[in-house]
Amino acid sequence: MADPAWKAIVAAICADIGTGRYQIGDPIPTYRQSAADFGVSMAPVRKAYSLLEASGVLEGRPGVGVFVRRLPTAADQPEPPLAAQVRQLRAEMATLRKHVEALVGMLPGWPPTP
Repeated sequence: MADPAWKAIVAAICADIGTGRYQIGDPIPTYRQSAADFGVSMAPVRKAYSLLEASGVLEGRPGVGVFVRRLPTAADQPEPPLAAQVRQLRAEMATLRKHVEALVGMLPGWPPTP
Protein backbone atom coordinates (compact mmCIF):
# COMPACT_ATOMS: atom_id res chain seq x y z
CA MET A 1 0.00 0.00 0.00
CA ALA A 2 1.39 3.40 -0.97
CA ASP A 3 2.12 6.04 1.62
CA PRO A 4 -0.40 8.85 1.90
CA ALA A 5 0.31 11.83 -0.35
CA TRP A 6 0.91 14.15 2.60
CA LYS A 7 3.96 12.08 3.62
CA ALA A 8 5.50 12.54 0.18
CA ILE A 9 4.84 16.28 0.39
CA VAL A 10 6.42 16.54 3.86
CA ALA A 11 9.44 14.56 2.67
CA ALA A 12 9.83 16.70 -0.46
CA ILE A 13 9.60 19.98 1.43
CA CYS A 14 12.11 18.79 4.05
CA ALA A 15 14.44 17.62 1.27
CA ASP A 16 14.12 20.94 -0.57
CA ILE A 17 14.97 22.84 2.61
CA GLY A 18 17.81 20.45 3.42
CA THR A 19 19.39 20.84 -0.01
CA GLY A 20 19.14 24.63 0.13
CA ARG A 21 16.43 25.06 -2.47
CA TYR A 22 14.52 26.98 0.21
CA GLN A 23 16.38 28.96 2.86
CA ILE A 24 15.13 30.12 6.25
CA GLY A 25 12.73 32.99 5.57
CA ASP A 26 11.98 31.92 1.98
CA PRO A 27 8.39 31.40 0.88
CA ILE A 28 7.41 27.93 -0.27
CA PRO A 29 4.83 27.23 -3.00
CA THR A 30 1.19 27.99 -2.28
CA TYR A 31 -1.25 25.22 -1.43
CA ARG A 32 -2.63 25.38 -4.97
CA GLN A 33 0.81 25.26 -6.56
CA SER A 34 1.91 22.31 -4.42
CA ALA A 35 -1.35 20.49 -5.15
CA ALA A 36 -0.73 20.95 -8.87
CA ASP A 37 2.96 19.96 -8.55
CA PHE A 38 2.11 16.75 -6.71
CA GLY A 39 -1.05 16.00 -8.68
CA VAL A 40 -3.21 15.83 -5.55
CA SER A 41 -6.12 17.72 -4.03
CA MET A 42 -5.36 20.48 -1.56
CA ALA A 43 -6.30 18.30 1.46
CA PRO A 44 -2.95 16.42 1.63
CA VAL A 45 -1.09 19.68 1.02
CA ARG A 46 -2.95 21.30 3.92
CA LYS A 47 -2.11 18.35 6.17
CA ALA A 48 1.57 18.38 5.21
CA TYR A 49 1.90 22.14 5.67
CA SER A 50 -0.04 21.98 8.95
CA LEU A 51 2.24 19.26 10.35
CA LEU A 52 5.34 21.18 9.34
CA GLU A 53 3.92 24.37 10.85
CA ALA A 54 3.10 22.54 14.10
CA SER A 55 6.68 21.23 14.30
CA GLY A 56 8.08 24.72 13.65
CA VAL A 57 9.67 24.01 10.26
CA LEU A 58 7.22 26.29 8.46
CA GLU A 59 5.44 29.46 9.48
CA GLY A 60 2.13 30.44 7.95
CA ARG A 61 1.38 34.14 7.63
CA PRO A 62 -2.29 34.70 6.83
CA GLY A 63 -2.74 36.64 3.61
CA VAL A 64 0.98 36.49 2.88
CA GLY A 65 2.07 32.86 2.50
CA VAL A 66 3.99 30.04 4.13
CA PHE A 67 7.67 30.50 4.94
CA VAL A 68 10.60 28.37 6.08
CA ARG A 69 11.14 28.98 9.77
CA ARG A 70 13.92 26.48 10.59
CA LEU A 71 15.82 23.56 9.14
CA PRO A 72 14.04 20.22 9.43
CA THR A 73 15.45 17.43 11.59
CA ALA A 74 15.01 13.67 11.30
CA ALA A 75 12.06 13.96 13.71
CA ASP A 76 10.23 16.12 11.16
CA GLN A 77 10.43 13.44 8.48
CA PRO A 78 7.59 10.97 8.03
CA GLU A 79 8.40 7.53 9.39
CA PRO A 80 9.68 5.17 6.70
CA PRO A 81 7.03 2.57 5.87
CA LEU A 82 9.24 -0.38 6.78
CA ALA A 83 10.03 1.05 10.21
CA ALA A 84 6.32 1.50 10.90
CA GLN A 85 5.64 -2.10 9.87
CA VAL A 86 8.45 -3.43 12.05
CA ARG A 87 7.18 -1.46 15.04
CA GLN A 88 3.64 -2.78 14.51
CA LEU A 89 4.84 -6.38 14.12
CA ARG A 90 6.87 -6.17 17.33
CA ALA A 91 3.81 -4.96 19.23
CA GLU A 92 1.71 -7.78 17.77
CA MET A 93 4.36 -10.36 18.65
CA ALA A 94 4.46 -9.14 22.26
CA THR A 95 0.68 -9.49 22.48
CA LEU A 96 0.78 -12.99 20.99
CA ARG A 97 3.50 -14.03 23.39
CA LYS A 98 1.36 -13.00 26.37
CA HIS A 99 -1.54 -15.05 25.03
CA VAL A 100 0.63 -18.12 24.41
CA GLU A 101 2.21 -17.88 27.87
CA ALA A 102 -1.26 -17.68 29.44
CA LEU A 103 -2.41 -20.75 27.50
CA VAL A 104 0.72 -22.73 28.34
CA GLY A 105 0.23 -21.88 32.00
CA MET A 106 -3.17 -23.63 31.88
CA LEU A 107 -1.66 -26.96 30.74
CA PRO A 108 -1.77 -29.70 33.37
CA GLY A 109 1.63 -30.35 34.85
CA TRP A 110 3.05 -27.04 33.71
CA PRO A 111 5.63 -25.94 34.55
CA PRO A 112 7.42 -29.28 34.50
CA THR A 113 9.10 -30.34 37.70
CA PRO A 114 12.74 -31.47 37.53
